[in-house]
Amino acid sequence: MDPKQAQIMLALKASPLDRIRLMKTLFLVWLRRGKPSAGPFTFEPYLYGPCSFALYATLREMESEGLIVQAPHTVYSRAPYYLTTKGQGLAAGLQADSTIEEVALWAAEQDFQSLLNQVYKEAPEFASRSVCR
Repeated sequence: MDPKQAQIMLALKASPLDRIRLMKTLFLVWLRRGKPSAGPFTFEPYLYGPCSFALYATLREMESEGLIVQAPHTVYSRAPYYLTTKGQGLAAGLQADSTIEEVALWAAEQDFQSLLNQVYKEAPEFASRSVCR
């Protein structure tokens, strides 16, 4: 399985997440693992803190493959992603990852500002282009 898809599935297996919370979950995992250059995601400072543009493409792929769906929401970027039945089946076969699970559960409970505050506390260099300082 594609490592990008696997990380997303493990995060969504722990909790449904919108794009922002998913992005920050995967960033914190990457950061806490020492910023591995081999990925699966790498991040750069952007308007709302760390961003991996590869995440957007991977989410589109996973939607088209029927692995995830977004719940209806008035603001597209705030609509949480859920694993479909097909996605749940594949996620069940993945090796558990307590770091992804813990961060995803934490991120799901945070409001936007609290989420960014923690990210900027752990990685202030990723706030350099932020519009939310």
